[in-house]
Amino acid sequence: MSLTLNLQSITDEKIYHLLKKPSLIWKTLEPDNPLICDTVKIKSQSISGFIGQLFKTAGISGFLKKDDDIEDSTPACIEHEYKHTCNLETAWHAIHFMLTDNVYDGDFPMNFLLAGGEDVGCIDVGFGPARVIESINVKEINRYLSSLTPDLFMTFYDADNLTRKKIYPEIWYRFYADDENRAYIRGKYELMRSTVERAATHNLGLLIWINSTNLCTMSVPAYAA
Repeated sequence: MSLTLNLQSITDEKIYHLLKKPSLIWKTLEPDNPLICDTVKIKSQSISGFIGQLFKTAGISGFLKKDDDIEDSTPACIEHEYKHTCNLETAWHAIHFMLTDNVYDGDFPMNFLLAGGEDVGCIDVGFGPARVIESINVKEINRYLSSLTPDLFMTFYDADNLTRKKIYPEIWYRFYADDENRAYIRGKYELMRSTVERAATHNLGLLIWINSTNLCTMSVPAYAA
């Protein structure tokens, strides 16, 4: 299993509803699963604090709790919306570090992947709570990324530094695969950049969350396990 980071464009109206009632996050992430809303994982940490602890421990223990506050009726904006999605797979931590030169935090807008926006309550959707970024801030992120071409972004790639900082998934010391690592990170950066651009163009915000995925379903090379 590997940790993957996902981005999804959403409206500011939807962000308002999610922040007002965080349990609606399940209607967004699992709209076709009638059982997922019956049980939620609760965790009180912020996403940045969660990630910081994640890489210091062998695993995360959560607890399951019945969410009695989930309503049967859901605002239409939660259920029906055209959206752009992006899965950064296991490249997310390297991309964040290359953007910020910081392991878990950094300055906005560079740090938006791991520390930007606002937590959707304290509901653990896989590995920590999801976060939302309003459309006005997505436009600022897009302006920054538009100025950072893929060629320029890749000048920040340093396998030695990624290894020293223990950037997930800690594969950077395998120098025989350096070309594959570079191509993988660049491809995911380009995908993320285009997703943010589409969201900004359509005046949409972003929903960001981390969960675990079976490696065999991902495009990441097998050596990245």
